[in-house]
Amino acid sequence: MALATLAAALFALCTDGPRNSCVVDGDTFWLAGEKIRIADINAPETHGARCADERQRGDKATMRLAELLNSGRFELVGGARTHDRYGRRLVTVMRGGRSLGLTLVNEGLAETWKGRRSEWWYLWGLPLRLMLRAEIGGGGNAEGGQSFRAGKLGQLGGR
Repeated sequence: MALATLAAALFALCTDGPRNSCVVDGDTFWLAGEKIRIADINAPETHGARCADERQRGDKATMRLAELLNSGRFELVGGARTHDRYGRRLVTVMRGGRSLGLTLVNEGLAETWKGRRSEWWYLWGLPLRLMLRAEIGGGGNAEGGQSFRAGKLGQLGGR
């Protein structure tokens, strides 16, 4: 049986200096001075992001995680591995029998943890980037014509 801890705290975004209860990024936070890594997800990086798109997606995941953690009491459920290679405690964060990490996955802000980091966030946004490129005339085929023509961004619900 996995060890579970009930917790509630007020979470802000982490800043430089001592950290008590704050959110580092979309899959890491501090609780009562202990660094926690959400074991069932991987979110885009904010520190050391490889491009502006990853940073933007990481910032959204970070803000959403803070919102979820601040929405009430939650449970930290440990698994077979207790800590990762960076010394962070590995847990699944649960509320009402549901994983808060999987909430981030369902909202497109994280991916299910597959044992290693990937660039899922880049591939997830690729269709939109291709459509926007076609909209502004950046796409084409070998005959000089458009390979496809995208609708206006507003028609995609991105107002």
